[in-house]
Amino acid sequence: MYSRTKKIVWKSFRLDTDTYAVLEEKTKRFKSRSECIRYLITADIPGRNKDILKELNNLRWEINKIGVNINQIVKHYNSSFYSQTDKKVMMNNLREINKLQDDLIKK
Repeated sequence: MYSRTKKIVWKSFRLDTDTYAVLEEKTKRFKSRSECIRYLITADIPGRNKDILKELNNLRWEINKIGVNINQIVKHYNSSFYSQTDKKVMMNNLREINKLQDDLIKK
């Protein structure tokens, strides 16, 4: 909680009846309205959490690398580097990847 050395500032504010009802509902989980309001102000907001942003940047980097790999495969695919059998296997694998992506997006 707060140490005794911190200065406490009192603020008052106005709420309409609907907003007040929401505050009262949220306050039920806390010891007091003040504790609830402090939590709502200081809680991590989705998208601002450093761990989430770091993970999103990692995913972005990995997706970019996958795109680079796909471009290299397509280049070799079009340059007769692979046999017909290899091409069929790659197409089946690509279909499976697309199916997995679709399943993941639906979740």
